[in-house]
Amino acid sequence: MGRRAARKAAAEPWYRRAVRAAARWTGRALLALGAGAVAFVVLRWSGVSPSASRWLTLAVVAVVLVSSALASTLPAPPPPAPPATRGPRPDGR
Repeated sequence: MGRRAARKAAAEPWYRRAVRAAARWTGRALLALGAGAVAFVVLRWSGVSPSASRWLTLAVVAVVLVSSALASTLPAPPPPAPPATRGPRPDGR
């Protein structure tokens, strides 16, 4: 046991975890749908056929959805290095 022994944190209830996961995936889906809508409008404006526009839009939605899910698995960037202290220069000045 000992002085530094800590209690384990209480597990978060299942419904809170479910709500957080649903909110995360809703945000990802909205991002993908927005990217798909922009791609569809740009493709139709540029004269691409409706069928090809739909297929390319589905591809954009799938790529954005998968890449946003994969991006959430990356670790956070390391903290920046502290600023260098000014010391004597190599030439002694």
